[in-house]
Amino acid sequence: MMCDASEMLAAALEQMDGIIAGSKAMTYTNGLFDCQSPTSPFLGSIRALHLLEDLRAALDLMDPEEKENMRSQVSETTAEGLMEWLQGRLTNGHGSAAGDLVHQERLSRLESDKECLVLQVSVLTDQVEVQGEKIRDLDSSLEEHHMKLNATEELLQQELLSRSTLEAEKLELLTEISSLKLKLAAAEGDCRECEGLFQDVKDLRLKLTSMENERQHYERSLISTKEELISLQKQLEEREQAFKRIQDRGVPETLNTEQSQSKERDVEVQRLRSAMESLKATNEEKDFRIKELQQSLIHYRRVQDIGKTVHVLKDNLSDEDTREGLCDSEMLSTGGTEETDEPQLIPCSELLPEVPHTPTDSSGRNESFGSKKTRSSFGRGFFKIRGNKMTGSAPSLAEGEQKGTEHLDLAGVQTKKQKALDTHSPDGKKKSKGIMKLFGRMKRSQSTSSDLDDSPDSEFQRGGVRATAGPRLGWSRDLQRSNNNELNSAFSRWSKEQVCEWLQEQGLGLYMNQAQQWIKSGHTLLKASQHDWEKELGIRHPLHRKKLQLALQSLSSEDGDAMGKLDYNWVTQWLDDIGLPQYKSQFDEGRVDGRMLHYMTVDDLLGLKVGSVLHHLSIKRAIQVLRLNGYDPNCLRRRPIENNATPAEICQWTNHRVMEWLRSVDLAEYAPNLRGSGVHGGLMVLEPRFNVETMALLLNIPPNKTLLRRHLATHFHLLIGSEAQKQKQEYLENPDYTVLTATARVKAPKKTVIRKFWDTETKEARGYGGVCLPYGSLNVD
Repeated sequence: MMCDASEMLAAALEQMDGIIAGSKAMTYTNGLFDCQSPTSPFLGSIRALHLLEDLRAALDLMDPEEKENMRSQVSETTAEGLMEWLQGRLTNGHGSAAGDLVHQERLSRLESDKECLVLQVSVLTDQVEVQGEKIRDLDSSLEEHHMKLNATEELLQQELLSRSTLEAEKLELLTEISSLKLKLAAAEGDCRECEGLFQDVKDLRLKLTSMENERQHYERSLISTKEELISLQKQLEEREQAFKRIQDRGVPETLNTEQSQSKERDVEVQRLRSAMESLKATNEEKDFRIKELQQSLIHYRRVQDIGKTVHVLKDNLSDEDTREGLCDSEMLSTGGTEETDEPQLIPCSELLPEVPHTPTDSSGRNESFGSKKTRSSFGRGFFKIRGNKMTGSAPSLAEGEQKGTEHLDLAGVQTKKQKALDTHSPDGKKKSKGIMKLFGRMKRSQSTSSDLDDSPDSEFQRGGVRATAGPRLGWSRDLQRSNNNELNSAFSRWSKEQVCEWLQEQGLGLYMNQAQQWIKSGHTLLKASQHDWEKELGIRHPLHRKKLQLALQSLSSEDGDAMGKLDYNWVTQWLDDIGLPQYKSQFDEGRVDGRMLHYMTVDDLLGLKVGSVLHHLSIKRAIQVLRLNGYDPNCLRRRPIENNATPAEICQWTNHRVMEWLRSVDLAEYAPNLRGSGVHGGLMVLEPRFNVETMALLLNIPPNKTLLRRHLATHFHLLIGSEAQKQKQEYLENPDYTVLTATARVKAPKKTVIRKFWDTETKEARGYGGVCLPYGSLNVD
């Protein structure tokens, strides 16, 4: 644009220069203008002259009429101007002096215009040069910007490529993080289990140490008792020899001293009888302790094997977790090495004294019970009979012992045959045989061979069954009868020490001091009322009284005792599995075991400070899962086993397993919200009030995140199955339906009415006033 303007200006200046130069060089040549010069400025004048010549030639060629017509067509102004111009004074083709002045003025004006134009041209030239430099600078900067733009585009392409690779790596890292979170959660669960196992190992070590000390104490007492028995045996032999010498002296002397000797014999018999009873009690207590030590040792070895397995699993974790796992496993392995330093348990038969014996004539009778066979000594346990089955804490005996003890009496009482023999003997001989028989029983109480039907003067025989095993083995013959009265009578004959040990096994050891002062035998506990328990034993906790009552009722109950095998320690671990660890201290304080779970009421839960409706329903459905699985202690699933799980298998999912399921369906960020919520598989499948809305509330998913809630609903419905979803939908259509939330509380009942979990569900029970569990278990497909 600037170049075109400068060119036009230059052309105009050149034209002006030509005009000025032409006017100055104008001369007359033969009366005509010299218009042939190429530098003539009068180009317009020449053109006008040519036009005039052409007009004249054209007029000459025209007719007069045409001229007239043409004259009439010329405008007045044009005609006047031409006439004035043609009528002007001419002198040989030149103008007058006035015309020269006009031309001079015009020339001066043109000169001044030329100078102005020259100045303008110079200014414009300078501006053009400046603008040219700026244009060149702009061109160079434009090229630089083009180069920078190309470089930036290349960098952008590289950045896009790197960003795509980073996004791919980010996705890989996210998947790896999710897998690591799953591993971390599993490792945390294993760590918690290991901590519990390690604590159990510590407790078992302490218990083993205390039991070993008690065993050593009993060994020392046994040695002292053996020495006392030897001295008593010597005294008895001396007295028998003295009695024989007195008989040899004659009847008159015997008659004179008979009264005094009979009194001495009676005193001796009483003393020996009391010694025998104390020895029997000591042996029974010792056998029971040895059996406990054996069971504890077996449990300790199992725990140690589990600890080694956990140590192998922890090697796959991160470095920090590996170091922590190594510390735990080293502690466990240290416990395993210490096991070899523990004294080995010695069987009861090896602790008994070696008493020489001679063959007897009643060998056939001894062989009927299996003479020359070593019999195992079992501790007394709490048991019950159902048909021909034995369940409970009493161990199973060998078949030989069950067959060979059919003729035994529970406490070594004389049989009818022995009484008949004693009634036909003389007076002196009867007393002598009674003393020998009593001494024979004392000898049998220290060995593993005995037949209560042996003759009183039979010698000591090894290889049979102990006389003190009667109360422990007497139940073997009852396996054929299923008589509850006989079982109660067996418990009623338990000694004070045995009843106290049984209370310790039931978890009621804190009442041991009062029990030792008040209880005389098992009969005392069977005939006492709850008021007596509270008054004499100090059992003021209602759940403790209920626990004791249920344990005593299980003696005569015909139900299976699988629930009785779940002690209160197992129940505290069960609370972890169903997602309610916050109630462990209350359940542990109440000594709640499997039997109490089966007979749990709403009032019991309120007494355990369980006030949430959701937690009531959680415990209710967890108990139902236990019923469905026959109170199997290992029925709950803590780890994924298969992909396509049935609703019956989902009912066995623990709270931790439900959290793993949430992680598997891309809801890992909400999974930790289920800790302590009480959500487990049984609650999700069996409870009609628990639906997707409740699950979303517990997971704290906002209502505006509809896609997340829809995603959760899809996977939840696929998980629980169509049948459970149909039940939930039917309950949802109930006009009395209210959304189950974590803040809903159970209202305390106005009247003290015992409502069991298997009572008929009423309209009031569906509200917050109570939780009812029908006894008939639901069938889960």
